[in-house]
Amino acid sequence: VEDNFESKVEVIVYTILYILKFKFGEIFKTVKKPLKKIMDINSLDELVRFAQKCDTFDEFYKKLKSIKKS
Repeated sequence: VEDNFESKVEVIVYTILYILKFKFGEIFKTVKKPLKKIMDINSLDELVRFAQKCDTFDEFYKKLKSIKKS
């Protein structure tokens, strides 16, 4: 079960990075590490949805920092 959980987390993180790269042209190291530390599926799902609708990279980064603290 743990392997399945970890692989699901990896897929969601990859999806977020893919969306950000598609929208903003590059992935900044400032998001890679913090994203990989999040192990809560609900938080990651929320970030996927936010990555799709945010207008700027800064918006996404602020959201990521707010989730990391909670």
